[in-house]
Amino acid sequence: MTERHIAVCAPGLLETAKRDGHIDPSSLTFLHVLAAADQRYLTWQHWLDAAGLSDTDVRGGMEFDLLDLVIEAACNGLGIAVVDWFMVSSQLQSGQLAPVLDVEVEGHESYWLVTRTDQPEPANVQHFRAWLLNEIALDNALRGDAK
Repeated sequence: MTERHIAVCAPGLLETAKRDGHIDPSSLTFLHVLAAADQRYLTWQHWLDAAGLSDTDVRGGMEFDLLDLVIEAACNGLGIAVVDWFMVSSQLQSGQLAPVLDVEVEGHESYWLVTRTDQPEPANVQHFRAWLLNEIALDNALRGDAK
């Protein structure tokens, strides 16, 4: 499963940032995940390029070591984050987060379920695989692009 990145923020923050029915992401605080102590992931730039906002300055904002902290900060109205849709599907469904623009980009990471081919697959792994595929199908159905 490949990451699908979207920009999200708390619904209240989104409403206060709208001007004439439009939103300028640069009017919000950017929330960043660090790839290393001195380097941010390029997730924001990829999303801004896809949104046609390549000239947006992302140097400011807040930096976090973990994606979970970025998601929590976004839920608490501290700023706007670009995250994998699957990582925030429950927050989107519950209304804790709202998508900022209708822009989605393929991420730089993927998720894989890896098993041994030289052994029969244990029942617990079969059950986990079935559960995982069901969760992915449910999320895809929520997004309206069931595969």
